[in-house]
Amino acid sequence: MANNPAISIIIPTYNVELYLRKCLDSLLVQTFTGIEVLCVNDGSTDNSLAILQEYASKDERIRVFTHENQGVGYTRNVGLKNARGEYIMWCDPDDWYEPTMCEEMFSAIEREGVDLVTCDVNMLNSTGSSDFYGEKSSYLRLKLQGLHVLDETTRKNINASLVNKIFKRELLERYSILAPVGSVGAEDTAMVWQYLMVASSYYGLDRVLYNCLVRTDSITGNASDDMLEKYFYNTLLAYKTAVQFSQKYNLLNRDSFILASLKDYAYQQGAHSRYMDFFKLIKADILDVMDTGLLDENGILFAIKSCQFEQAKQLADLWAQFIRDRRILSERIKNKVKATHGK
Repeated sequence: MANNPAISIIIPTYNVELYLRKCLDSLLVQTFTGIEVLCVNDGSTDNSLAILQEYASKDERIRVFTHENQGVGYTRNVGLKNARGEYIMWCDPDDWYEPTMCEEMFSAIEREGVDLVTCDVNMLNSTGSSDFYGEKSSYLRLKLQGLHVLDETTRKNINASLVNKIFKRELLERYSILAPVGSVGAEDTAMVWQYLMVASSYYGLDRVLYNCLVRTDSITGNASDDMLEKYFYNTLLAYKTAVQFSQKYNLLNRDSFILASLKDYAYQQGAHSRYMDFFKLIKADILDVMDTGLLDENGILFAIKSCQFEQAKQLADLWAQFIRDRRILSERIKNKVKATHGK
């Protein structure tokens, strides 16, 4: 490729031979052709690497990197360090783009002159249904449409997924934004949070351009106790990475969306039977390096930092009861509206 591409698309790849061709085909038929596709094989034991090499032999826009299994965080970083495009996009190897995704994302970030563009996502199961995922699918859905200056409120309302966004490589490199090495989940969360802290403008593109396949054997689709516990530890690593990053660049304050998100996460973890273990880890891994003055003296994070774990549990229980009551009220209102319209 004589000239550097406008967009580098990075695909971290591990044992996805059943899905990889559909993913790659969707990228090679993009209406916007100024792309390179960086496929990073993380020690796959199936035919994934052979498929990548096959495609690379047919299209010079595909570049293949391979290493022994190191985890998805390390793998993402290999792709990012080798990217040549002005902009960075991501695609998981079991997902696929709509044909105009690159064109529309590139057009939006250039036209609006913003640091970040997000599009909407279609979530599908193995049968092709898009309505199976219930409330969880709302996480990846577009919540902020149009042009926004990024403040702490808007930052909190942008989902922490890499795949439905286009980033400026210059901004990623200026602040050395990388995935935490060793992470096998939530590494995208850490990267997006770091980027959001230094980005100043955003555009929400109200277009469904990314297709996410939720597999029961993937991190996204596996809700087993073992996988959820692993995801908890990786989520803590994402928070730790974000807090350290914000302190490095003097970005942490009482109104920080990172602190607001961590508070919500602590409330959620308080509902688990192993809340004491979770609270101790939050304290040791994150709060111990944080100035107490940043924390609400009546809040759950202050209680955890002060080793008042039972008080933190009580606050979490009150929060859980409030959420349950709100849901019950919401359902009653919905049922009443349905009954009224049915008459």
